[in-house]
Amino acid sequence: MSWEVQLDWQGQTCLVGRLHAAGRGPAVSFEYASEWRKQADAFPIDPTSLPLQTWVQHSPALFGVIQDCGPDR
Repeated sequence: MSWEVQLDWQGQTCLVGRLHAAGRGPAVSFEYASEWRKQADAFPIDPTSLPLQTWVQHSPALFGVIQDCGPDR
């Protein structure tokens, strides 16, 4: 399963990347969209765990920036 990650940025909704869930367990992968990376003002949505890279980034659990989007309880 995968999800598009979008961001309201400077009055536009931008595709930032795609989050992919592993078939089983909490592991995930994230890949920045090429159109996001090519923008002059592009930035990493989580500089600590998701630097602005061209390759797929993997994590054993949700990245912090994605966790922050969920409810606190």
